[in-house]
Amino acid sequence: MRKVQLERMTKETDIKVALNIDGTGKGLAKTGIPFFDHMLHSMAKHGGFDLTCTVKGDLGVDCHHTIEDTGLVLGDAIKQAIGDGKGIRGLPMRSYPWMNRSLRWHSTAGAGAILSIPAHLAAIP
Repeated sequence: MRKVQLERMTKETDIKVALNIDGTGKGLAKTGIPFFDHMLHSMAKHGGFDLTCTVKGDLGVDCHHTIEDTGLVLGDAIKQAIGDGKGIRGLPMRSYPWMNRSLRWHSTAGAGAILSIPAHLAAIP
């Protein structure tokens, strides 16, 4: 099984991520930001991997560091867990026709951050 556990501590955040690429879609996120928790859970569920993400951030200031640093750690975890990419599969765009107006392209940037680009701005073949 391809599993990774990563931690990152900065002045603004304390992040713990456990990722199992070969999981069953179980997601647990505790970031202090309910919508972000929902999105992380949904990503695990629909991606078919297990994700546990616990974040303590400087939410008294704003949610910027919490989301940014979580993206960096999650990107690194995905990059490490995927390894050579064997067994990774995707879904064709036509799988979700009812979501055409809200589709996003997601990729892992070189620095390990999750990058989200609105579909209408991406070069879709």
